[in-house]
Amino acid sequence: MKEKKNSTSSRRSIRMILISIAVVPVVLLGVILTISNLRNLRMSMEVKTSDSLDIAANSLYNTYSMISPGDYEMKGDILYKGDLRLTGNFEVVDALKESYKLDLSLYYGDTRILTTILDENGSRAIGSRASEEVKHWVLKSNKEYFSKNVVIGSRRYYGFYVPMLNRDGSVVGMAFAGIPASAVSRSWNAGMVKSIIISVVALLITLLLCLTLNRQITNALTAIQKYLGGLASGNFDMKMPINVRNRQDEIGDMGRYAIEVCNELELKITTDPLTGLLNRRACNAKLQKILDHCNKDETARATVCIGDIDFFKRVNDTYGHECGDIVLKKVSEILKKEMNGEGIVARWGGEEFLVVFPMHVDDVIPKLNEILWKIRSFKFNYDGYDPFNVTMTFGVNGRVWDMSMDEVIKEADRCLYDGKETGRNRIVVFDGRVVLSDGTVTTMKQETEQETEKIKQAMQS
Repeated sequence: MKEKKNSTSSRRSIRMILISIAVVPVVLLGVILTISNLRNLRMSMEVKTSDSLDIAANSLYNTYSMISPGDYEMKGDILYKGDLRLTGNFEVVDALKESYKLDLSLYYGDTRILTTILDENGSRAIGSRASEEVKHWVLKSNKEYFSKNVVIGSRRYYGFYVPMLNRDGSVVGMAFAGIPASAVSRSWNAGMVKSIIISVVALLITLLLCLTLNRQITNALTAIQKYLGGLASGNFDMKMPINVRNRQDEIGDMGRYAIEVCNELELKITTDPLTGLLNRRACNAKLQKILDHCNKDETARATVCIGDIDFFKRVNDTYGHECGDIVLKKVSEILKKEMNGEGIVARWGGEEFLVVFPMHVDDVIPKLNEILWKIRSFKFNYDGYDPFNVTMTFGVNGRVWDMSMDEVIKEADRCLYDGKETGRNRIVVFDGRVVLSDGTVTTMKQETEQETEKIKQAMQS
């Protein structure tokens, strides 16, 4: 009997050891992931709240700018925007509050003139003033400002302030969007409970199945851990194993959530927010891979082009930066559409774009010329101005073998510079060819000679 008891005790001890080996790492990982998720949830909620308030505050500012283009001016105790009386006119702020489900205010200086916020007596909280910190950042420094500690009466708000400018560029007030901190806390608490519940359920299921599914679970968690580790180190090329993606349980959800996070993070890191094209950092990485492939495979072809919108500063100066953004987005749209998912299209900086075609330069020229024709042909209609067109100049480098990426880009940039210097609205190729806007092909030598002759004639006259 004694031996049997010892034997049973021994078996239980081994079982506990196996359970400990299986459970402890899973529990620790669950705790770590839960803490990380809660932290990320808090950060994500604050970012989401800030973005929502940003949009609402700018919408309030832009709405008044559209309905009355004049300056903000205080006449006596009455605030006007152009000919529009603002004091006592709550129609716009109330309508936007109904749309955004957020509280809105309009300040003149540091004083709240219009608002949807009610005080303890149920009256609109008009006349309250902004804090010194808000005045410093918004009114004095002309910067948008997000605060998690806006106190209005006895209530605390998350708030976003946008400086309001008159036509002379002076800051005369602020547009404000806010949400009670208690509402944000309720959302955070609900998300926290949900996250914790999911984590606890996952751990309980793991505990119940650990004896029979220990190996599979361990392998799956290891795969997710490696994936998240690669993501943390900036490696977006890692693939989640298919056996993890196909799991119909919490671990599979974790793997798919990680993929979604990776995709969203990669999009934010690699994409230009205005145009939706690749940004410079992502473009460099992709271009380096293409150049490495070309150097390894003699049959591979690539042509690197740098384009610049001609006289883009004139567009901004004439029509405003909002119109300039419209031009950038339309040009990006045309470039992306015409590339049809092949090669690379990236915003290189400002009004410059880098385009990489996976083909020989002789095949690129007619295709690029067609793209430029579509850009030149598009008429921009903006805010009542006469329709206008833009043109682009491109430098093209089809010599990519045995050259560093900097050298390849520098050569394309040199061609772009030559195109700018000799008249713009053209394509300049690394071998000296120049394709004019009408499709005529000439050479840099001829263009330089013509430019020199023009200068001589101008000096003589």
